[in-house]
Amino acid sequence: MHWSNPSVGASVSLPPRKSPCELLPSRRPTPPKCRPNSINCLPRGSRRSSIFEWSLRAHYFADDAGITETQLHASVHGNADNACWEAGDRVLIHLADELHDTVSISDGLWSELRDAFSEPAILQLLLLAGHYRTNAYVSVGLRVPVDPRVKRPFPAA
Repeated sequence: MHWSNPSVGASVSLPPRKSPCELLPSRRPTPPKCRPNSINCLPRGSRRSSIFEWSLRAHYFADDAGITETQLHASVHGNADNACWEAGDRVLIHLADELHDTVSISDGLWSELRDAFSEPAILQLLLLAGHYRTNAYVSVGLRVPVDPRVKRPFPAA
């Protein structure tokens, strides 16, 4: 698969059969491999009122991704500027917010993303954003309840 956008200077050829975690190594040292996916998905789930989506992500991935209870709370009631987030996390939260608000990425954020991630990883983050947006539409539209086995409740205000 090849993708190109000359206006932001990005051109990506994706290797076949790579999982999101394989494509998302940061250019900076990070905690566990799937942290970027989780940080990118939690705010979108909460902003679209998809308690189902947020709860599954928090329950199944937060511990392995090194996400703290404070960060889980901030993913619902905070923003990228909360002190609990690392610099790389903030970039991902800004991405989630811009995609949610504008369905686009500003030039400034493109620059930040390219400093932190490879171009294939950025494309994967965009694909992941669309996937979870679709999940939210379906789970909210169908009023899917949170699985009773989920042990982390959606954070109260």
